[in-house]
Formats: sequence, structure tokens, C-alpha cells
Amino acid sequence: MTLRTQKYCQASEYARETADWNFIEIELRLAALESGSACNTRLINTVAPLHGGGNLSADRTLTIDQATATTDGYLSMIDWATFNTKMTNPMTAAGDIIYGGGGGTAPTPLPIGAINTVLHAGGAPSWSAVVEADITLADVGTNNTSTTKHGFCPRLTNVSTEYLNGQGNWGTPGVAVNAYTKHVFAGSVLEVVVHNFGTQPIVQVYNGFGVVVAPASITHDDVNQVTVTFGAPSDGTIVLSVGSPQAQAYQAVAVDYTITVADRIVKVTVAGKVITLPTAVGNTGREFVIDNASNGEITLDGAGAEEIEGEITQTLPPDSAIHVYSDGAGWRIY
Repeated sequence: MTLRTQKYCQASEYARETADWNFIEIELRLAALESGSACNTRLINTVAPLHGGGNLSADRTLTIDQATATTDGYLSMIDWATFNTKMTNPMTAAGDIIYGGGGGTAPTPLPIGAINTVLHAGGAPSWSAVVEADITLADVGTNNTSTTKHGFCPRLTNVSTEYLNGQGNWGTPGVAVNAYTKHVFAGSVLEVVVHNFGTQPIVQVYNGFGVVVAPASITHDDVNQVTVTFGAPSDGTIVLSVGSPQAQAYQAVAVDYTITVADRIVKVTVAGKVITLPTAVGNTGREFVIDNASNGEITLDGAGAEEIEGEITQTLPPDSAIHVYSDGAGWRIY
């Protein structure tokens, strides 16, 4: 240390003479290391729960307390076992969810829902089928049904004369709400019917005996025309209608009367009259309603020996009616 001190003094003089202060700085640092002053000034500081430390002039030991109810610190193996069992897993199956648990209370498990159910809130959550109240739709057409996908029905327009067409839109037919037309054909395999309804009508096809039949195809060419095809030359009638069912042919009689194929409802106003049905042969599927509006009995008779529900005649009491149809050989009551 004496040599180093003398050297320091000589260094000081040298520095003053030469102004070489870098030399002085190096010598002072070397002296500090030899004397231990640097080790005495470098410290390890600790903050609770860590304790110990000090300067680096000697070995130092750092310690940490075990945690207690009032002191921060480390957890022992016993502590871990204690804290690790404070909460029990409430879920009992894969897919369970939990809810609640506020205010320190235990959460409640909710098992996974069944197929075609949704989760409902507004209280304790639960699974149940979708109900109307679950769906709230804005006044938009994004999810409406169309010609390419299923969807919701468009919002009602509150216009009584409008109808939902085949393209999922509300519109007014170009004709009266109730429209009806007939097209008779014979020996045909293709019939084009121009109806000018301005919308696609209901199409029904009857054969020459008045029986409803299914053609090979029905094509709506546009809103005013339809094409009907058959697998073989056919006879019959094509009936097109829009709106409510059409009025039926009505006949009121006060005398004996033979029903024609043009009739549909026959009202008898005088008692004791005989009403004769047309032949059932060739009229399969044709039907009639006979209404006795008189104050006495009337008689319903088949053509020739044809029977009505196994009887040659049927007696109708006053203020009663009978509904019959042809099975091609006789008449049946229904």
C-alpha cells in the first residue's frame, strides 16, 4: 500500500506536470480494488419477504419467510395441499359449463343441452327448444325465403288483396282476386293455356269422365300462360283458378227433375218431387248435392236400375241433404 500510495503521489505529480489525467484515473481504480473499497460500496438490497444481503466484501445469505395469515412468503408442501383442495371441480361430464359463483358462492354446473335445444337466459340458464319469443327479426329481407334457399316469410304488407307469389314476394294479381277458367281438350298430348291472370294459378286436370288426373307435366311459362303435357293422347278439361274456391253450379227446382252433368247443387223446394240422377257409367268421380228445402219428403232415384248406396231410391226427409258421387257403376253417399 506504501508503494501504491507513493505511486499515487508520483502519479499526481506526473499528472500535474503532464496533465495526463487518464493515468491518474487508472491508478486510482487499481488502488480501490486492492483496498476493497469497491466491494464495500456495491450492495445487494432486499425487500420483504426477501431478507439478507449487504456489500460484496464477504459471502451473503438471502432468506424468505414462510407465508402466514399476515405475512407474505413461500408456500410449503403442506400449504399447497391445503390450498389446492379449496375448490372442487363442479363439472361432471365433458361439455358441461358452469355459471354463478358470485360473492364467494360455489358455481353451478349446467350439463350440455340435448339436440335441437338452445340455451335460454333471463334467470337461471336452461336448455329448451326454440320458441317464437327467442327470435327477434329486424325489418329486413336478408333471411327471407327465396327461389334459392329456405328462410323466413316476408313481413305482411297489411294489404288484403296482395298474395305471396312463387318468388317469395307480395303482389296483386292482374285480375280479380277470384279468377277461374276452363280449357277443354281432346286427343292431345300438349296443351298451351293462355289465362292472362297476371300470376301463377292453381292447375287441375280432369279426364273425359270428370276424374282428376295427373298429367305428365305442368309448366308455368310465365304469369299469363301454362303448358300441360300428357304421356298419351288424352281428353278432358284443364281448370285454372286463383284465390278462393269458385262458386258451384246451382239449380233450384219445384218439379220432378233429372240432374245433368252441368249441375252441382240441386235445391228442391216442393215436397213429393222425384229427383233423378244421371247415369253413373262414364261419370266416375262426378258428385252432386241434393238439398230438400221443402216441408215434406222427396225421392232421389238412380238412372234405370242403377243403385244409390245399394238401394234403387233414397228418401230425403224435410230440411235434409244428401251428397253422392259416382263410382262408375252406381252412386255412393258420403
